[in-house]
Amino acid sequence: PAQVPPAATGAGAPAATFNFALTPGVLDQVKVLNLSDKEDKKTFNEGIKKLQDVYDASTEKMRVFQEQMKTRRSIQGWDNVTKITVNHKTYDILTEYGQLTVTQIKDWAVNEIVGKETRAAQNN
Repeated sequence: PAQVPPAATGAGAPAATFNFALTPGVLDQVKVLNLSDKEDKKTFNEGIKKLQDVYDASTEKMRVFQEQMKTRRSIQGWDNVTKITVNHKTYDILTEYGQLTVTQIKDWAVNEIVGKETRAAQNN
């Protein structure tokens, strides 16, 4: 998110800046969500909503699933769990799913996600 200067607010009004983001999920992708906070809980709940179309693992519906997941990733700021680095190369598991083994993905998750108190762990 970019720092945005305030709009003209009139004489005597204090100047304030804010962080610009297209969606709340990408406002601060590192900040751990406080699930007792109303807005953080709302962000979390939006992320776990069912996709519009249920994916049945058929090749015919793969593209629809990928597009829905890319949209959700964009809204929620999930790059940190859908783009993973293995051997110094980054893979997008939504579009490059055949490039890595299940073991490579599991190893990455254990090293980067599992057991950590991070936003990436919450997003996973």
